[in-house]
Amino acid sequence: MALQLCDQRRRLLGTDGNILVRGGAGSGKTTIALAKACADLTAGKLGTTGKALFLSFARATVVRVAEQATATIPREQMSRIEINTYHGFAWTVLKSHAYLLSARQGVSLLLPAQARDRLAGLDGDARKARQRQLFDDEGLVAFDLVPSLTTELLQSSPVLARAYGGAYPLIIVYEF
Repeated sequence: MALQLCDQRRRLLGTDGNILVRGGAGSGKTTIALAKACADLTAGKLGTTGKALFLSFARATVVRVAEQATATIPREQMSRIEINTYHGFAWTVLKSHAYLLSARQGVSLLLPAQARDRLAGLDGDARKARQRQLFDDEGLVAFDLVPSLTTELLQSSPVLARAYGGAYPLIIVYEF
C-alpha cells in the first residue's frame, strides 16, 4: 500500500503491541488499520501463515472495510486478511469446537421463532439458565450465548486459544 503518511502514522505502522486509534468519520482509521495489516504482513510479523483479523460489531462496517481492503490491498495479501463481525467470528469458533464444552456433537443457532417459544416468560438468570440448558441438552445456541460460550471455550482450552492466537497474531478491533 503506497500511502503518504505523516510521522505519527508511520510510527503507528512500526509499533508492536496494542494500539488505540481514535478519530472521527473520514479521519483515516480504516486506511491506517489496513496499512498496519499490510505492513505487518510484509515485515513477516504474522509468520508464514498467520492472518490479520478485523472484527467489527456491524455487518455494514464489515462490508465497508472489505470494499476498501479489496480496492487498496495487494491481491496476494488479501488472502491473509479476514474481516468479520464479533458474533460471526465467535460463532465460527464455537460451532467448530463446541463439543469441548458439551457431550453433544454438532450445534446450531436457536432461531428467533424457537427462542420466542422456548424462552417465553423468562428473564434474567432464569433465561440464561434455560439458554444454557438448551445448549447442553439439545445443542441449540441462543444468539445471546455465543460470546460467553466462546469465551468459556477458549478459557477452558488453552491449546485451542493458542492455536487461534497463532492463526490470528494481529487482531484489529474495529469501531468497538
